[in-house]
Amino acid sequence: LLYTSTWTQKVAALNEKFLQDQMMVVCSKLEMAVSMGCTLLAHACTADQRLTELRRVVDTVVEGQRGDRIIICTSSAQDAEDIKEILMRYAHTVLCAHENLVQDQKAEVFTQWRAPCAQNSMPVLVITDAVLLKMCIDDAQCVIHFDFPASKSAFGNRLDCLRKSFLAGESARCNSHLFITEDTTDIAHTILHLLKRFGSDIPDELVKQSNFAAK
Repeated sequence: LLYTSTWTQKVAALNEKFLQDQMMVVCSKLEMAVSMGCTLLAHACTADQRLTELRRVVDTVVEGQRGDRIIICTSSAQDAEDIKEILMRYAHTVLCAHENLVQDQKAEVFTQWRAPCAQNSMPVLVITDAVLLKMCIDDAQCVIHFDFPASKSAFGNRLDCLRKSFLAGESARCNSHLFITEDTTDIAHTILHLLKRFGSDIPDELVKQSNFAAK
C-alpha cells in the first residue's frame, strides 16, 4: 500500500518501481489531474489583453481539429457573458451557464452540451464556479481558467471536468490553460508552485511577480 497526500515526481517514480498492477485511489480532484499527467499551460499577458489571449487559445484548440470539448471557467457571471459575446462575435458556438440564469435556462445549456455534435461544431461552454458542480460536467478535454477561483478545491472542481478522459486513459489529450497578468501578483507564489507540480514551463513574468511578492 502506498499513501500520499500529494502526487510528486518522486512518488510517481516510487510507484512505478515497486508497485505492479496497482489500484489507485485519488481523493483530491487536483491531485488526480497531477497524477494523470494533465498538461497545464500558462500564458503571460496584461489584464486588458486577457480576452484577446483567451480567443487565441480557443482558436488554437479548435484548429487542432480533434473535436476537443472546451470549457472556460470564471468566478464572475458578468465575465461569463462578456466571454460569450466576444467568442460568438468570432463565429464560435458558445453555451453559457452562470448563477444569474434561471434553472430552466441552465438545464437547457446542459442538454445542449450533452447533445451529439459534429467534430467541427463542438460548442464552447463558459461557466462560473457557482454552478459548475451542479452541472456535473466531466467530459471536456480542455479547461481554460479565465481567472483564479477562491480556493484550491474550486480549482480542482474545474479540472474535474476532464475526469472521463482521465479514466479512459486519454490524459495526454487533456490540457488546461491559465493567464498570468498584473492581477495575479498576490498569488504568484501559489501559481508558481502549481506549475512546478504539473511540470509546466514557467513564464518569466510569473517569476518576477513571485520575487516581488516575497519582498
